[in-house]
Amino acid sequence: MMNKILLFVDHQENRRLLARMLAAHYEVLLPQSDKAINEAFDLCILDGPALLRLQKRVKGRKAGEATFLPFLLVTPRQNVRIIRRHIGKTVDELLISPIEKVELQARVEIGLRTRRLSLDLQKQGEDKYRHIFENAIEGIFQTTPEGRLLTANPALARILGYDSPEELIQTITDLQQQLFVDPAKRSEFQRQLETTGVVQRFEAQLYRKDGSMCWNAVNTGAVRGTRGAVLYYEGTVEDITERKEAEAALRKVRQSILTAQETERSRIARELHDDVCQRLSAMKLHLGALANTLGKTNPAILAKLRIIKQQVEKNIIEVRRISLHLRPTALDDLGLVKALRQLCNEFKKDHHLTISLRATNSLSAFCDAAMGIALYRIVQEGLSNIAKHARATSVLVKLARRQNRLILDLEDNGKGFILEKLKAPHAAGHHLGLLNMKERAELLEGTFRVESARRKGTKIHVEIPLAPAE
Repeated sequence: MMNKILLFVDHQENRRLLARMLAAHYEVLLPQSDKAINEAFDLCILDGPALLRLQKRVKGRKAGEATFLPFLLVTPRQNVRIIRRHIGKTVDELLISPIEKVELQARVEIGLRTRRLSLDLQKQGEDKYRHIFENAIEGIFQTTPEGRLLTANPALARILGYDSPEELIQTITDLQQQLFVDPAKRSEFQRQLETTGVVQRFEAQLYRKDGSMCWNAVNTGAVRGTRGAVLYYEGTVEDITERKEAEAALRKVRQSILTAQETERSRIARELHDDVCQRLSAMKLHLGALANTLGKTNPAILAKLRIIKQQVEKNIIEVRRISLHLRPTALDDLGLVKALRQLCNEFKKDHHLTISLRATNSLSAFCDAAMGIALYRIVQEGLSNIAKHARATSVLVKLARRQNRLILDLEDNGKGFILEKLKAPHAAGHHLGLLNMKERAELLEGTFRVESARRKGTKIHVEIPLAPAE
């Protein structure tokens, strides 16, 4: 029998989207009136307006249930603080919109699994719960806010390489210092918990018993007492090491492709400059000599030779421009900042834009070849996008060093666009430039962020970590 999910979602588009996502695996109930809250269902999803209208009914229904009946709240991230008081009292879980299908199914399954667990406990007692706890594939845990394990199941011990949950609990007395490869990640994790009450798919590297490292995705919620104080955290751990290794291998392949592309660009640029340009220059000289010889006796031929010579001169300029676009010699000869300055000056001239570059030449010293070409290509692609689509009149390019990171900002005063359209299934083909820029940043372990709104321009923000000084 399919689980019944009741959708009390007033927002029509969200209700339609949720119903479509859930229909394949569950019986979706769309209520005709608020009285449906009293009917039979296994899980209820509400949005903010429905919760405000039904919170007394929800509390009454939960109070009248002998077993756990999950209520999930769909809310935008900016409203999380407002509804925190409902967590654990009126609703049991949060779904942050925009809703991802995988996350929705995971949260629903967790709620339904917990309900099934509650029903099993009612029927079979504590022994049944212990059986599920010990045989779960995912790691299950409870910890104190200070970072000490209270409970752990065999799956968690197995993920971390311990012989038993008891050994794990006795050995790990400080999660931040003993378990997290980067202790700052534990602090970030706890800040998120304190802010939102839940943490979903938090990825971090943890130490195994033998000292090796594994990647894990953690889902956690805070369990609070009657006065709202956090009693403990509980959640699940999924080993995602294989996925992370596959992603790293894919990044390596992508980096190899980009390196090969840059090598081929350099080869073609050299051939254009050293061969084609030289041949065109020689042709120009021959045309000049021919004009001097024949033009004295035949003015018509002289006029045609001059036209041909002008075309050759234009071709020389165009070939040099293409060569420079393929591989800017300034990047190799003068460094990143001077190459960017040259690039900005060319775009000013070609596209009649006001472009300001704020950067000091000394920043080039912090860039190796890979970082230099990546940042150059990001700016090049960004300026190209602005020239083609933004209808901007002013552009600001900023490059700065902040502690151990290089920060690149590219801002324009153009027409902007709606960021949500980037996530649409059909959008990938229309934003290849942005995707290429993002990929270049991520291949250097950096971050790439776009901020934009209609008639408010666009800002691209890139952060690239610098190698530690030797």
